This record gives sequence, structure tokens and C-alpha cells, in this order.
Amino acid sequence: MIDYIRSNTIKKYLKEHKIILPDKMAASLICRRENDAGMEEMHEALREIQERTEDAGLKAQIRGYIEDDLANLAELRESGSGDFYMLSVWETSEVLEYYKAYESAEHAARTLGERCTVRKRHVVQKAGDDFRTGAGYWNEAEFDEDGRLCFVSGSSNHFWEFDQKYYVFPHPYKRGDILEGIGDKGFLYIVTEDADPAVAEAEQKRLVSLAEFSDITISVTGIERATGRIWDSDGGMHPYDFEYAQIDPGTKDLAERIMLEMQRLLLGKRGSVQYIYDACLRLREESRESEQRVMLITGVELRPWNVGGV
Repeated sequence: MIDYIRSNTIKKYLKEHKIILPDKMAASLICRRENDAGMEEMHEALREIQERTEDAGLKAQIRGYIEDDLANLAELRESGSGDFYMLSVWETSEVLEYYKAYESAEHAARTLGERCTVRKRHVVQKAGDDFRTGAGYWNEAEFDEDGRLCFVSGSSNHFWEFDQKYYVFPHPYKRGDILEGIGDKGFLYIVTEDADPAVAEAEQKRLVSLAEFSDITISVTGIERATGRIWDSDGGMHPYDFEYAQIDPGTKDLAERIMLEMQRLLLGKRGSVQYIYDACLRLREESRESEQRVMLITGVELRPWNVGGV
């Protein structure tokens, strides 16, 4: 079975409280792993739930979910006159190569060694044609660094209840807790709002009224360790994407000290907004000092204060 709960904090919490997630919640979490677990592994995990669950509706939903993926893959593989495949780097969208056959593009994607995308496109045949409406324009496949197929888009969509339904996932996080993202040490986060049952119920009603569905989330403010940039999340963040951050109360790390100061203020204790501002400014200055700037004509390296308008 795929490890659909990545957070050790959450695993420990569920174990200590003897909480077993319902099959629908487990299926929902598995589907959230599409970008870091291969599609075949994800399908295998969903089939395990399909075999064990007594929920007939969930069985049908899983079958439909997998059939959607396979239909999109078959659609992507099928090419007609004027169709071609474009291999590009996922992060930068840099196009690396074009292929006539999907099999050639897939082989390159699986052996590239970095996250990439294979997109099907259509050659414009005559004046007035729009390549965006060509056959399979929305067909694409995403591969990870290990060459695993992670996601395929196409005509079939994943609108299944276990994936889109609003769930209140149990978690221990509360206002003032300092967290780290799973596998991401470059940022720290602090919980700014408790996701208590009353908040969850109000949020659920709001989302349903907008015809939107999402898992219960936590509101956080983040700080980038390297630059001191502070930002609020546009929406709530899924609690199962976080761990508790282990911070020594006597830490000398400025980003961590900023978070501890924020924590004091959020918990109604004595703290200093001025300290947070000054520390963030210090981090920003250090970040700028580390940036290398070169004059394009002479090749002379410049320090930040030698560059106007920066």
C-alpha cells in the first residue's frame, strides 16, 4: 500500500488517538499523491481499498477514477494526421524535443532524469486554424525524476466523490504551532487560525454554496528562510502536508527566531513587531549580498548597491 500519510506528526497523532481513517478519506489522500507517486502505484493502492471496502459507492468511484486515467492515456497515445508530441521540462516549460510517435516521447521522458511533461499538439494545417482546438490539445502526461508516469490529463475528468468531497481530517495543529512542509526545509509556517469543528462547519457551508469542494484546511503564514519574505497563504493548507518544526528556544537562526516572536504575539504574550521587521530586513540584506550581478558588456561583477533601481 502506498504511504498516503507522509507526515510523521500526523501518523503519531492518529496512532496515539487510535484513529483509523475511513476508506473514503484514505482514497482521497492517495489521489493527492499523484505528483509524487507513480500512477500505477496509485492505482494499485486504490484497488486495494476497492477490494477491502464494503462501500459499494466507493467501489464504483474508484473503478471510474482508474478508468478515467486509462482513457486519457489511450487518448494521448492515439495520434492522427498532424499530431505531434512535445517534451518539456516541467519547472521551466523549456521544450527539449518534438516527436511524431508517443512511444518515442515517453521513452525520452522516462530516461530524462528530471520532472518533465509530454504534451500532444496539432500542426496548423491552413490559415485561420487554431492549434489550441486541434485534436488532443488538452492531452498531456507528467513524469517524475525517476521516470514514473504520475498524471495524465485529457477528455475524462476526475470528479468523484471520494476525491472532491469535503472532509474534516483529524489533526493536532492549533493556533501558534510552527510547522515545516513535508520535504521542504526552505520555509517555516505558523498556524494563524484553529480549525475547530465550528470553523470547519462554517467553511464547509461556504464552499458548498460556491459549488466548490475541498478538504478542511489550516490557515498559515509562511516565511522563506533565505530571504525573510513573509506571506499569507491564498487559501487554507492541507494539514497532512506538514510536520511540527523542531526549533530550539535558544536558536540563533534568524528565521526561526522570527517565528518564535510571531508565536508569542499570536498566543497573546509579550512580543515585538519591530524585532520581526528588523530581522526580516536583515535576512533580505544577506540574501541580496549573496546574489551575483554581472555587467553584460564588461563582465564586471557588481555588488547589489552598485546596481541602480534594485
